[in-house]
Amino acid sequence: MGTWGSGVFQNDHSLDYVGDLTDRLMATVDEFLKSPFIDQGFDQALAAIALLNEVMTRTGSRPFDHAAGDSRDPAPIAEVFLECFDKQAAGLVGDVQYQQEWRNVVAAELDRFVGLLSAS
Repeated sequence: MGTWGSGVFQNDHSLDYVGDLTDRLMATVDEFLKSPFIDQGFDQALAAIALLNEVMTRTGSRPFDHAAGDSRDPAPIAEVFLECFDKQAAGLVGDVQYQQEWRNVVAAELDRFVGLLSAS
């Protein structure tokens, strides 16, 4: 196809780059999903979700499930994150208000992820 417009993401080279970046970000999420635990992996995977949200908003690219030949299903991903949070966060921080604020941030990012992937 080559180039179809003057925009930053209106050519094959930039979209190939975005696809590679999306795959690397999803690899971080997939690594967390193998062993969900609130630790560095949780933080990195949530950061990857937030970055994916920005990439999806700006480019229209979506994380791809190569085995299914379609976009990733976001619902199971969000469920694992929230289940992990709900089971493990209470023991990490004593401040209930902070825990709720933290959960709200996590849930909002995941809701955005689900919404962006569901709209494709």
